[in-house]
Amino acid sequence: MAGRRLLLLVILTHNYATLAFDISNETQLRSDLLTNYSLKSRPDAVTAVNLVFNIITINELVTRTQTFSVSGYFTVVWNDTRLKWDKKQYNNIAFFFSDETEIWRPSLVVRNAIDDLDVIANDNIPLRVNDVGEIYWNPPGIYKTHCDIDITYYPFDSQECSVVVQSWGYNLRELDLFKFGSGVDTTDFERNGEWDLIGAFSEREERTHDVDSETYAAVSFVFKLQRKPDYYGVNIILPVVVLSILSALVFVLPPDSGEKMGYSLTVLLSFAVFLTLIADRMPTTSRDTSYMAVYLSVIMCLSGMSVLLTIFVLDLNFREDEVPPWLDHVTNTIIMPLVCVRGCQRKSTSTAVSDERRLRNIKVRPATRKEADSDEEPTVREPSAKVRAELTWKDIARTVDALMFRIYLIIIVAMSTILFSILGTQASTSK
Repeated sequence: MAGRRLLLLVILTHNYATLAFDISNETQLRSDLLTNYSLKSRPDAVTAVNLVFNIITINELVTRTQTFSVSGYFTVVWNDTRLKWDKKQYNNIAFFFSDETEIWRPSLVVRNAIDDLDVIANDNIPLRVNDVGEIYWNPPGIYKTHCDIDITYYPFDSQECSVVVQSWGYNLRELDLFKFGSGVDTTDFERNGEWDLIGAFSEREERTHDVDSETYAAVSFVFKLQRKPDYYGVNIILPVVVLSILSALVFVLPPDSGEKMGYSLTVLLSFAVFLTLIADRMPTTSRDTSYMAVYLSVIMCLSGMSVLLTIFVLDLNFREDEVPPWLDHVTNTIIMPLVCVRGCQRKSTSTAVSDERRLRNIKVRPATRKEADSDEEPTVREPSAKVRAELTWKDIARTVDALMFRIYLIIIVAMSTILFSILGTQASTSK
């Protein structure tokens, strides 16, 4: 029953509004209001203008060029007492439409625009005027503005970009701007594939020009954006981790394999190409430095050092002279216990030969008369079980490889843990 009543009320209201419209009455209304209307004069001594930005889409936020593009329309509301009328005298006409060629409108510009720094105007946009003199103007557009980009936490960064609207020509004593309601309406907003809109608000501000010392009102519509990390996790984070691990695995390859040098150079070139691709996405500024760029630069330097270390290891592996006693001592007493490698101390063919040489060099002590009388066999001193095997250059090369592999792995794991902890913390706090 209540639903039928509501439907009947809607139908009656629609029919009443339809019957209220009459071309002759509206023509008479326009003639009475606009005949002596001065288009160049503002309505009041200080005209108050209220602004709302209705965002539709975020087109793009280009990090490298630091440009922000957004589509939407403004809702501009002000009062003109010259356009008030009594509805009863004009068959209950509550509103009519006009344009900027007939009635006054505020002169506004987007102050931080980089594409079209011009007064917001369009002859085809209707202005809705109601019977109390309130005027509603909705100029749409694609606004491309400058946005200061902070790439410290790229690609888990959040940015704040704005569209700043300022009165043009009219100073604060003549025209004042205010935000209407929350200032930003997201009812018609369509989500962006790269950025999440996590907040939107507006702020009123005043700016004094140095030339004429006049103060002008402005309203900033601020949009807080969070980069979606899914794409970057697959295309940046994962390759970075894989390349970091590959740069350490060069020290696992045996020096005799013949692929050690080519492998290290390939990893180095891969890092250089990958760093170039990321650098193309970052702004050309030295104000902020990305943790990711620092991480990649350090890993690339480590990869470059691995090439030099590989050359050094290969030089050790193919030497044929004798190992200096001091190097043998340092390797056995310091490096091997440090890397906990016993494989480097295994007895190779050369070690067995050296043990056999020791046995040959053992001198048999001549038998004494007492031993001769007792017909005992001469005593042969057995070599001590604790005799340390001599190291070869191949053993030293493998030991250096094992040491470098552990050092690289520790540095890479520590740096990766610190980097992703910082980025993860920033991503969680930005939401």
